[in-house]
Amino acid sequence: MCVWYFSCICAVLVGVTGAGCAPAPLARSDLGGPELRAIHDAFVRTVARTYADPDRSWSSGWAGNVWVNFAGGTNRGLCYEWRDAVYDGVKDAVAARGWDLTGIAINVGTGSEHHAVLVFDPRVVGRERLLAQPAPRHGYVLDAWLRGGPDIWRLDDWVNIPLGIVRPAELEDLPYAYPG
Repeated sequence: MCVWYFSCICAVLVGVTGAGCAPAPLARSDLGGPELRAIHDAFVRTVARTYADPDRSWSSGWAGNVWVNFAGGTNRGLCYEWRDAVYDGVKDAVAARGWDLTGIAINVGTGSEHHAVLVFDPRVVGRERLLAQPAPRHGYVLDAWLRGGPDIWRLDDWVNIPLGIVRPAELEDLPYAYPG
């Protein structure tokens, strides 16, 4: 318990101390074409619907992780839970625009592991090249956990959020079924 508590405190401190240097998510006016704006609209509706869920109490961020891990029960809000909720909520809008989506994770296997959803236009870049292409890389990360809202990040900005990157970003297949 003591090690877990210390790890949580360290993770919060890393998040707080890096916040001033962090890149910002895109404003709706910076989303470009109608495809990404439509995906964003579905994302906004998904986050609102998730928070309004009468059967679950949702939180976000490092403080939310502490609460979910401490309280348990119907509390949700770990990053992979947000990733799964976002995936389920936007997949139809993404497909309707001819785009594709996958999971993305950073620092897998560490105390600062983080998961989100990555959307991209496969006519611009294929899934196999998303992380291998030179900057600026095509792709947008939908991350409702980090700041508690429907934030869209350029792929290059999201992978460089100062979380103390120990392991580089990797793609993950969705849907990914976690128990419970």
